[in-house]
Amino acid sequence: MNFRLHIIVLLLVCISHNAMGQIFIPLPQSDTIPGNHTLMPLNRNLYNAWDKELNELDNSFHTGFKPYLQSDVNKTVGREWGLLTDPTLKQRLFQGHLITVQKSGEYAFTLDPAIDFSIGKDLNNGRDLFTNTRGFRLTGNIGEQFSFATEYYENQAILPGYIDQFVRDSSVVPGQGRARRFKDDGWDYAMASAYISYKPSKYFDFQFGHGKHFIGDGYRSLLISDNAFNYPYLRINTTVWKIKYTNLWSQYLDIRERTSFSTGFPKKYSSIHYLSYDISRRWQVGLFEAIVWQAADSVAQRGFELQYLNPVIFYHPVQFSLGSPDNSLIGMNGKYKLSNYSHFYGQLVIDDFNFSEFKKGNGFYQQKYGLQFGFKKYFRLGKVFRNSFFQTEYNQVQPYTYAHKEIMQNYAHHNQALAHPLGANFRESVSYLSLRPPIRHKSSGNFRMYHYRFKLELKFMYAVYGADSLGSHFGKNIYISDIKIIGFPKTEGVSLGQGVKTNLTYKDVRLSYLINPRINLNFEVIFSDRILSSEFETKHSSFISIGLKTNLSNHYYDF
Repeated sequence: MNFRLHIIVLLLVCISHNAMGQIFIPLPQSDTIPGNHTLMPLNRNLYNAWDKELNELDNSFHTGFKPYLQSDVNKTVGREWGLLTDPTLKQRLFQGHLITVQKSGEYAFTLDPAIDFSIGKDLNNGRDLFTNTRGFRLTGNIGEQFSFATEYYENQAILPGYIDQFVRDSSVVPGQGRARRFKDDGWDYAMASAYISYKPSKYFDFQFGHGKHFIGDGYRSLLISDNAFNYPYLRINTTVWKIKYTNLWSQYLDIRERTSFSTGFPKKYSSIHYLSYDISRRWQVGLFEAIVWQAADSVAQRGFELQYLNPVIFYHPVQFSLGSPDNSLIGMNGKYKLSNYSHFYGQLVIDDFNFSEFKKGNGFYQQKYGLQFGFKKYFRLGKVFRNSFFQTEYNQVQPYTYAHKEIMQNYAHHNQALAHPLGANFRESVSYLSLRPPIRHKSSGNFRMYHYRFKLELKFMYAVYGADSLGSHFGKNIYISDIKIIGFPKTEGVSLGQGVKTNLTYKDVRLSYLINPRINLNFEVIFSDRILSSEFETKHSSFISIGLKTNLSNHYYDF
């Protein structure tokens, strides 16, 4: 504990020393940022701060594909968050960036710390927990068309028991990459991301980098989510009229076994199309398709399939023409706005569907699909909590969805699912309540001192899934080949939740104080409780932690 406190104190002392020593570069008297085409960090708290305005009836903002382009958000909400001019130390710590360099209308660069200094206690076994994360975030805007960002995190942690077991089994910390041992019972892991962003016109923008994506308006996504580790990608957005069309090409890794020392882990690729259309002020619908193929097998080195570079095409005809065994998915994402303060949303994903067998009602295994339904409402609670919201959603995914005969072509990356952290063969309900007092401010020049920074968040998740037993493949683990299904390929009698019935309950309470909204620096107190039960065992995990952290990404530990 003393070690972590020393780090925090040392960081604050260094910042203060630098400020008093006039190391910061003086800023010109302007807060104008050239075209800010950076991507908003994928963190739900950051997005919830903008979500109400972006979902108002008169706004036609396409919310289905994340991360958003910051310039698109600024244009929609009618304001831009500029840089502070000649900031004081107090402004840098509580409102601005640590280091800024800019010239009005030409360039702007920012550098900030990325930290997570947390300590806690596992209440079931008395184990001391901690996270020690040090890193940085650098962003840049050059001219009106070019932006970039990069982040790096170095971590050591002692994790709660069930997460520690997940790392032992998968060799990865959830969503944060491969881990190696740190001392006796900890883990050491690192994560980096970076991209360049180019917007040559109002119709097109391009991003090339290493990161994550999320499709949907919910807490979970059944199409693609930020559950797994970062990956290389190329993204093209085309916005015309009421349509936004996104192409995403990505490279994933299967890290179960290294191919060779020279080539590293086996690679696979995906090509994703997402077409979002504003049907009316209330309705927004998105169509999704994806194809996953492996770079090589035991017969040949295939590499990247050039025909999948075509940005405007349906993939099934291409697959047929290639005689392709590739894994394809299609889906839909939709949203209906009830008012400026509430909306329904939902998703459908289809991995495989045999209509003739479906009509027979015999439970044929090829009925691979998933459904999501959700509701979100913004509200006021008395005179204090005027900036609050409630969200609830239901998810279900049929057995064997996202899996494939060739394990290398499953819908996964870095030993984790690319969609839902539970994989497949489950039902789940997630509810989320966020109570936030209004953010009022007093202005002094172009510096705003925010008040009412406290936030209380409550989350409840309940899931039922069918686990495997005695070497049987019941459909939850997407890293098992379809060939392992009992009776394959004529398997019938498949039902949702088949296998060992397992109940999962997860409760989470968070009280946080926002120190710096610019980098989402928070002081947090967290209590989490997880119960996993089946006819064979019951596992209970409760832990509490406090920490100082820049929340710039999502970590999914509710599985």
